[in-house]
Amino acid sequence: MRFSASMMKVWQDCSLQVKYKYEDKLEVEERIWSKTVFGTIIHAALEHYNNTGSVDEAKELFLLWWNDPLVLDENIKPINMWGRGLTYGGLRSRGVQILDEYHAKNQWENREVIATEHSFLVPLGEHWLSGYVDLLEVKKSARGKEPLRVVDYKSTSKQPYQAELALDIQFTIYTYASMQPEFWTGVSNEHGETAGFENGQELFERFADTERRAIWYHLWGNKEIDAGKRDDMDYLRLYRVMLECAKSRELDVYVPHISGNSCGLCDYVKECAAVGPVLDRLEKTIDLEEDEGAF
Repeated sequence: MRFSASMMKVWQDCSLQVKYKYEDKLEVEERIWSKTVFGTIIHAALEHYNNTGSVDEAKELFLLWWNDPLVLDENIKPINMWGRGLTYGGLRSRGVQILDEYHAKNQWENREVIATEHSFLVPLGEHWLSGYVDLLEVKKSARGKEPLRVVDYKSTSKQPYQAELALDIQFTIYTYASMQPEFWTGVSNEHGETAGFENGQELFERFADTERRAIWYHLWGNKEIDAGKRDDMDYLRLYRVMLECAKSRELDVYVPHISGNSCGLCDYVKECAAVGPVLDRLEKTIDLEEDEGAF
């Protein structure tokens, strides 16, 4: 079976969401959030900057794409949900500021960009893992070391604790994947196809013994947080989660994770027998109380 990094992340939140989203592919009322579209565009502008080093070009492209997202991707849909305090002009200015700050932080750094928006498909046991890495770079640390940095850009305003990132399964997947030859050379099989690098085998050998550093990069504040090292225990944990997910799919049994905090934000709350009726009852109760209060 093939598992994407995003699917595994959803699995940890609630396995029933995996069924609705990836297995049943249920249609949901689309909520195109402003920050989602903003994130797509700022990622693309940063990719251009990392590949060219030109902040002026990156800003020009960002403004072009923000003005008309279809120029970047014809599949981008119009924004229909705006977060609190967010405006078109505000996000436009914020994007330019992010690029300026990112450039100021990196222009004098001794770094080597290895890849941007790199897609991968690698084996783990009898299954396969897929995903995208925003940035692979080598940057000399304050201690003189040159680790391979696996960077994931985040445009969310919520900054996680380092302890959360130490258990983040996406970073475990990214780090594990970068240690596999298929990550560099590419692969083509019944599970998918990735191009890899022209000199993939050379890069694999070059970084075989290089330390990995997983970096959660907070674009909103241009601040990076080290997600911590990964070792065999982390990869064993990843393997166990993957086996649970595979067994669930084979048996078609999905146990909902009733957190109480995020269920009301789930796209599939109407389909969920565990939460949907509760929220329906709550909504009706509120309606009745409002009606009674009107007399």
